[in-house]
Amino acid sequence: MDMAASSTSPSLGWACDAETILSSWWDPDMALQLPTVTRLPNHAKTLPNQQDDQDNPSSKKPIQRGLLAICMIFTGVGAIGGPLMQRLYYLHGGNRKWLSSCLQTLGFPIMFLPLLVLYAKSRSKKIPKSFFIERRLVMAGLALGLLVGLDNYMYSFGLAYIPVSTSSLLFSTQLAFTAVFALVIVRQRFSFYSVNCVVLMTLGACVLALHTSGDRPPGVSRGQYLLGFFITLGGAMLLGLSLPLIELSYRKAVRVINCSVVMQYQVLFSFSATVFCLIGMAVNKDFQAIPREAKAFDLGEVKYYAVLVCSAIIWQFLSIGSLGIIYCTSSLFAGIVSALLLPLTPVAAVLAFGEKFTGEKGMSLALCLWGFSSYFIGVYKKSTKLRPNTESVTNGPDSMEEVANKGNDHGPQEEEKKKGNKWVPILLNGVTMVIGTVASPLMSRLYFLHGGSRKWVASWLQSAGFPILLIPISILLLQNRSKKKPITLIKPKLLMASVSLGLLVGLDNFMYSLGLSYLPVSTSSLIYATQLAFNALFAFVIVRQRFTAYSINAIVLMTVGTVILAVRKGGDRPPNVSDGEYLLGFFVTLGGAALLGFILPCTEFAYTKLSKVITFEIVLQFQLILCSTATAVCTLGMLINKDFQAIPREASAYGLGETKYYVVLVSLAIASQLLFIGSLGIIFYTSSFCAGVLAATLLPLTEVSSVIAYKERFTAEKGIALALSLWGFVSYFYGEYEKSKSQNMAPSSADNTRPKNSVFHTTQPLGGLQIMSSNIEAGTEEQNHHHPNNHQKKAMTKTTLLIFNAIILSIGNTAGPLLIRLYFLRGGKRKWLSSWLETGGWPIILIPLSILYIYRRRRSKEGDCAAAKIFLIKPRLFAACAVLGLLTGLDDYMYAYGSSLLPVSTSSLLISSQLAFQAGFALLIVKHKFTPFSINAVVLLTVGALILGLHTNGDRPANESQKKYFVGFFMMLAAAALYGCVLPLIELAYMKAKQAITYTLVLEVQLVIGFFATAFCTVGMLVNNDFKAISQEGREFELGEAKYYILLVSSAIVWQCFFVGAVGVIATSSSLHAGVLIAVLIPVIELLGVLFYKEKFNAEKGVSLGLALWGFVSYFYGEYKNQKVENKELVHAEVERPHT
Repeated sequence: MDMAASSTSPSLGWACDAETILSSWWDPDMALQLPTVTRLPNHAKTLPNQQDDQDNPSSKKPIQRGLLAICMIFTGVGAIGGPLMQRLYYLHGGNRKWLSSCLQTLGFPIMFLPLLVLYAKSRSKKIPKSFFIERRLVMAGLALGLLVGLDNYMYSFGLAYIPVSTSSLLFSTQLAFTAVFALVIVRQRFSFYSVNCVVLMTLGACVLALHTSGDRPPGVSRGQYLLGFFITLGGAMLLGLSLPLIELSYRKAVRVINCSVVMQYQVLFSFSATVFCLIGMAVNKDFQAIPREAKAFDLGEVKYYAVLVCSAIIWQFLSIGSLGIIYCTSSLFAGIVSALLLPLTPVAAVLAFGEKFTGEKGMSLALCLWGFSSYFIGVYKKSTKLRPNTESVTNGPDSMEEVANKGNDHGPQEEEKKKGNKWVPILLNGVTMVIGTVASPLMSRLYFLHGGSRKWVASWLQSAGFPILLIPISILLLQNRSKKKPITLIKPKLLMASVSLGLLVGLDNFMYSLGLSYLPVSTSSLIYATQLAFNALFAFVIVRQRFTAYSINAIVLMTVGTVILAVRKGGDRPPNVSDGEYLLGFFVTLGGAALLGFILPCTEFAYTKLSKVITFEIVLQFQLILCSTATAVCTLGMLINKDFQAIPREASAYGLGETKYYVVLVSLAIASQLLFIGSLGIIFYTSSFCAGVLAATLLPLTEVSSVIAYKERFTAEKGIALALSLWGFVSYFYGEYEKSKSQNMAPSSADNTRPKNSVFHTTQPLGGLQIMSSNIEAGTEEQNHHHPNNHQKKAMTKTTLLIFNAIILSIGNTAGPLLIRLYFLRGGKRKWLSSWLETGGWPIILIPLSILYIYRRRRSKEGDCAAAKIFLIKPRLFAACAVLGLLTGLDDYMYAYGSSLLPVSTSSLLISSQLAFQAGFALLIVKHKFTPFSINAVVLLTVGALILGLHTNGDRPANESQKKYFVGFFMMLAAAALYGCVLPLIELAYMKAKQAITYTLVLEVQLVIGFFATAFCTVGMLVNNDFKAISQEGREFELGEAKYYILLVSSAIVWQCFFVGAVGVIATSSSLHAGVLIAVLIPVIELLGVLFYKEKFNAEKGVSLGLALWGFVSYFYGEYKNQKVENKELVHAEVERPHT
């Protein structure tokens, strides 16, 4: 056994076992890559107690699970309680930002208690030297503490102007920043699911910016709200930077990082952050203001100090949990846990403070939840791929804990035991992150809502609770001493990294607090969810995080969701926040999210590069140093801002009373510390990107909590952004699942289990010509075997027909809506006539049918009855086409009615939702098989259509009432649904035709459909007397009578091109493919509508267009991947064919 394993304490055994199990499912690309760290020298000595630990692995299980549960609980308590206490401080008269920032790390002395316990145990075992943190970790913790102190101030500053729910949602963007920084700092590898998760959370945060006025607290101006918004976002960015830096410091540690080292790191981290905030308080004269603020606190002077103490303690819980999660997994996973806890924060804020839960918050919440689901689906799929052949797939250990297990081959039974404990440390740190993520913004918003206005105080509270880390560190020290385990101390490099990250965290806290002072908690939380995008970027650069299509999809979705929030900001702004303050809060919060996205990869990088062995003790020490440094940064800000002097005054003037003021502060500090602990633990066990994804996933809980606690509004934009975030999460986790699944399949096993000639049993994505092949090519397999060029010729013919039909479909789909709208704009008002024109050009099909008939007769042999037939369609297919024609006629009328009331751009985007309906009907009618990419495209197009319904006044034509606009809106949506049913029915008719599907038959099918659809509309025209009104309408047409009839004829021809192309694409491919092509032409229609008719192209249309385009990219990328798989199977079948 090597020294890495022997130097870990029994309390770390749970982490080792858990992480070893993590390697069975966790993506090696997602986890911390430490191949060089684990290679210990050959002369490493074996400690006497190693054999006992190896012989009794089951004795570690209670401690293992307990520590994991504690970290997760700490993170949850800190994440939820911290923002609540901080907001309580602000709500009831507190206004010292430096004070609130200092409270976030001021609770670090609590960590001395567990550290003393652990040290006593280590002394009893006569191995005290390894207990202490190494110098490099000391320096890293102090440096990171300064960052944390700054981040605390930013968070406190933002929370002074924005609600808890908004602040929490903004701060959830730290996941994006964490992903980016984790990529840059710790070379975090990404999958499609992780990137997708990042995108969804980012989009969810952006939704909050759509309506800001209704979310702005009463006493906050718009400018203050914006200031708090952007400061909070900046704090999220700084936090996203701090987490990867913490992980990096762990990785760079020379000695084993155990629980005691992690606690010491947390003490140093929090100490540095506290000092930073204390300096700020001194400069700001907060110490002199504390007595006055306490006397003026709404809840009373006693409660004022109680709020401060509780905030410091709660924030420290968050720090402990975050560092523990980074230690157990990675900085990314810590960010993910933080984001996952966000939904609880808005719920708690709604319950505690009566904040509104608007539709934007709901949508943003949904997006984050979906993104979180996406991330873990990806993790699951990745783990399933890794199980059969883990060592052959992985390039290095998955986390810091694996370093301690390197070389410890305990056999399959031991590995199975370790797998059973895998979830313990992750769940523990996750729960800690949940509590801290949800509670921290709620407490911070509570502080600002009831009179708290000190941004540095709120920032200080986010890391001031780091003394709490002394408790677990002391326990680990005593435990090591009692079992004669070596005492592991943080290394100097890791110490320096933690100090540096602490500085960033301190700045990030301030940005978050500043943004939260102007933004609602839900808005702030959703904006902070963009940290996932930044996290992904920095993780790619710093830790070489690898991305997949799923993770990229998640990032894009979250970004779009964030853009949705920025479209409209008036309704979400608190009453007393000006527009400028709201914008300031918005961008500061966004900056905080970016900084957080940088911190998380830096933390992972610190774990991987600055320490050979990372244990939970080192993680706690790292967190201690980081939080202490962040607290120091916020302390400096409080000193500069004189927050310490203002705290007593603020407490006395606090709205909830002085006692509750201090309770809020203490709770805020504890909750924040729990968030830090959980985040660091997640980074340790997984990666910084995983921490960012988890942090963004918690967004829904924060949103709901803020709506319940603070009665914050949940607008439609927030709901859509939430949905996008949720979808991004699902995409991310499904990508992780797919990745793990493919990695689990060894090449040898895949070759041995592949069925012979499996290509002939594979379901093809193209429908029509496959059906034709089954009907007319049966029994020709042997002939095709001797003539392989026949397959190439048929494929070339099918591709040519597909391209041709796609072209004419594009012409009809782009020109048709423009001509219909031109008809209505220039005086036309006959809806049945415009419906009739969509299929009235069916006689044109007789021209190509006649040419094909003559060509068929010339090439036919004498006595060929089939060639002599004028029409090839059989009665069975004819009857089906007749019914489809009637449905098409009804659909034409609904479309024409909607087009008469809606702009071209709006109607086109609405009609694109037919793809969603078509997907559902294709699944029911033709049993169409979906891929994650096609499902993703369907969802995105549907969400894009829903965005248009959020705000109708700005897009409604001047001469139309809102009622007519809604009628047109829903008529267009119903037309999309009906046509989504018609296309699969056409494909079903092909499948049930019992005859060869040739292109001649395709034209005959369209001929019959067009005839009956025109007949249906003709009846409507007769009933409505449209034929009599045509001549009069032509004379009154604005462009002239001649152009009137030219317009009618052109419309009939153009629409016929569309229908011919549609049925042709269905025959050569599938109904879903046709629907995708119809929707992909939306950007062209949008552009032409704006160019020709000067229609407004508002933000909602832009976002909807972006979602539609991204959905199309997703669909065709999926088709490309499916085609690659089918080609491989075809090659394999051709190779095996001679042997069968």
